[in-house]
Amino acid sequence: GERVDYVLGMSPTPNPMTAGGPLDLVIPSAGRCTLRLYDLTGRLVAEPLAAELARGPHSVSLDAEELDLAGGVYFARLCTPAGVTVGKIVVVR
Repeated sequence: GERVDYVLGMSPTPNPMTAGGPLDLVIPSAGRCTLRLYDLTGRLVAEPLAAELARGPHSVSLDAEELDLAGGVYFARLCTPAGVTVGKIVVVR
């Protein structure tokens, strides 16, 4: 069969975002995954994902209103069994 290697990654669309949008994730191996958003001071402001996920592509909805995100820069930290990646998300209000 065809072998596919996944690289741990995430890409928010759009970025910067106003109301929100999907955050596309690629999970290289199945297991417990968390996505946490931190402000510039390092304070945890939201955890839009904490679940067991299968290997492969996934999408997490980021709703700035629902997550109570003010305008500013946030760091998204994705933790999976394969490792950790951090990306920047900008919210414009």
